[in-house]
Amino acid sequence: MAYLESAGRPVDELGQRIHHSHIEPLQPPEMKQRSFHIVLDIEKAMLRDPDLGTVEHEVHRVRRAMDGTFKVNRIRNPVEEQNFVRKMRHFTDTFYPWAK
Repeated sequence: MAYLESAGRPVDELGQRIHHSHIEPLQPPEMKQRSFHIVLDIEKAMLRDPDLGTVEHEVHRVRRAMDGTFKVNRIRNPVEEQNFVRKMRHFTDTFYPWAK
């Protein structure tokens, strides 16, 4: 919801099932997990048999502020963003429904 709010999109879109979302399962506590990933496919119905090599990706960081609210910021460094996308696609291109 924090991302939808930050993008100026209605939060109720989540319940309308126009997006596909996946949240990484949490790791065992002994791994001392500091972060996790969420994949959110905006407007998934817009793509039919996509060439995943050309589908645009945006990578955002979501952090909890001291007041408890969430802050969402896109990674602005293109090299850092593309490096993250390259690593992420090893999983997303294979496991997520829009890749089929």
